[in-house]
Amino acid sequence: MRTKTLFSIMVALTAIVLLGCPNPATTGSEPDTVINIAAITGVTAPIIGATPVTTITETAQYTGIVAWNGSPETFVADTVYTATITLTAKTGYTTTGVAENFFTVAEATATNAGNSGVITAVFPATGTAPDTIRLIGLQPDHDTALLAAQFLAGSLGLSSGTAVLDTALDSTTKTTVDVVAEVAADRYAIAVLPLLEFQNFSQTIQDSVLALKIDGFDATTANVRSSTYPFSRTLSLAYMTPQSSFASDFIEYTVSASGQTFLTDQFFIGLEFPGTYLKDATLTGSFAIGGSSTVGTFADSLINGYETARGDFLVNGSYTSMGSTAGSNSLKDGSLALAGFSRDLKANEISDGLTAIPIGYEAFIALVHPDNPLTVKDLTKLQLLEVLNDTRNSWNELNPGN
Repeated sequence: MRTKTLFSIMVALTAIVLLGCPNPATTGSEPDTVINIAAITGVTAPIIGATPVTTITETAQYTGIVAWNGSPETFVADTVYTATITLTAKTGYTTTGVAENFFTVAEATATNAGNSGVITAVFPATGTAPDTIRLIGLQPDHDTALLAAQFLAGSLGLSSGTAVLDTALDSTTKTTVDVVAEVAADRYAIAVLPLLEFQNFSQTIQDSVLALKIDGFDATTANVRSSTYPFSRTLSLAYMTPQSSFASDFIEYTVSASGQTFLTDQFFIGLEFPGTYLKDATLTGSFAIGGSSTVGTFADSLINGYETARGDFLVNGSYTSMGSTAGSNSLKDGSLALAGFSRDLKANEISDGLTAIPIGYEAFIALVHPDNPLTVKDLTKLQLLEVLNDTRNSWNELNPGN
C-alpha cells in the first residue's frame, strides 16, 4: 500500500514538472541580431577645401562617428586621407559575428576586423589644387587691399588701382586676425594689411604666414623709415615758407611723443625719435588745416589732442580732406596754413615755396601661406598691383622664367 501511494506521488510530481514549469530555453529576451547592413553612407571622398564630416548617416541598425588622420579643419590638396569610423550598434543588434572586411565605404578601401564595428576607410589622394590666386580681405566694399592698390598705382604713375577680392570667401566682414588665419590655411591666398597692425599681433600669429619681399626689400620698420621698402610712403605736413607760428606750433605737437600716438593708434608708423611739445603761449587767432585724405584718417583726433594740450582752440574747424594736390593749391592761395601730404612734394611745389616736414609713414605688408607656390618670395610693385587688380590670377605666372 505504501509503495503504491509513493508511486502515485512521483507520477504527479513528474506531471507538474513537465506541464507546469516553463522551459528555461524559452525564457528571457531574444538574442541580438548580427548587423547586416554593410554599406556605410554619409562619408564622402575628401574634396579640396571641404570640411570633414564627423558622423555617418544613421541606419536602422547602427550610428557612427568619424575621425580623420591629421584632424584637418578642411581638406587640402595632394593628401591621402583616412577615416576611422566607429559604429555603435542599436538595441537588438550586435557586431559580434560580423565578418572581417564586411563593411564598405564608397570610393574608399574599407577594412574591419571580425566581430568589430571599427572601420578604416582609406580614400584616394586629393587632387592638385588650382593655381588661382585668392585675395583675402576684410570685406568686399572697403578694404586695406583697395587702399594699397590705389597707393601702388599712384606710386607707379598709373591712373587708378583697384582690388578684386575673392567674394566667395569674403561675403562677410572679418577681423584682421580672421584674414591672417584664412591665409595661413590656404596655400593660394594673399592678403594685404597695415604693417604696424601685423607687427602688433602675437608672434604665433605672425609666424603662421609669410611676408613677401617687395622689390627685394623686407617689410620692416627700419626699411620703411629709411625709405627703402617700396610698399610704404612718408606722410608730412607742408607749409608755405616762411613758416608761420601756427604751423610751427602744430608741427611741434605732431612730432612729439603725445602727437605720434594718434598716428600709431591708426596703424601708421611713427617717427623713430619723437620730440617733446613745448606750447607757444603767445599764439592767438586761428588757422586752417586740410589736404591728404590719408592724413585725414587721424588728423581730427590729432587736432583734438593738440587743443587739449594747449587748453585753447586755434584750429579753425576740423581737418578738410581734399587730397594732397588740392592741399598744395590751398597753401599757395593762403586758405590753409598747413596741408597734409601722402606723397613727396613736386619740383614746382618746392620752387613755389612749399616745405614738408615728415610726421610718420604709411606702410603695408603682403602676406601669403608659408608654402606659397612662388619659388622666390619676392614681387615687384607692378606684380603686386596686378595681383590685387586680378590681372594676374596664377601664382605660376609670377615665377621666374614664366
